[in-house]
Amino acid sequence: SGKSTLARAMQALAGRPLLHLEADEFVPALNPGGVTNRDSDFEARLIVGFHRAIAELGRSGLDVIVDGSLPDEEGLKGQCLDILRGVAGTQVIAVNCAAATLRRREAARGDRPRGWAVRQAAQVHAGVVCDLEVDTTRASPDVLARRLLTRLFQPA
Repeated sequence: SGKSTLARAMQALAGRPLLHLEADEFVPALNPGGVTNRDSDFEARLIVGFHRAIAELGRSGLDVIVDGSLPDEEGLKGQCLDILRGVAGTQVIAVNCAAATLRRREAARGDRPRGWAVRQAAQVHAGVVCDLEVDTTRASPDVLARRLLTRLFQPA
């Protein structure tokens, strides 16, 4: 949907340090080959631990952009949202784009199974109340980044 590109644009335009955490980079940091033994308890603890780490960075006074999707499983999704919402100033932003755009970007990336992005887009925001939504189909990353920076970091 353009989450990483948007996060990098925000960093470039912010004029202040913004920590960009990519969920896609977190699991490979654990095991460069990926998790080969599918252990649902381990995966749940890893996901919760990642969200606790995000929250702790936010509590430390760092401005954090999280580039990732919440887990599909409702209980785990709710737990992760509760962890993040426990940090003052947390905003959940839905980053969307048209299905045709998702398919085109997915093909250009070449690192995901065909159709994965459209399937994920259909379920990623299910049951989640977002504070803001942006559509990357036609708007440039810089335009959206400026909009988000104004919304997220303007003094109250």
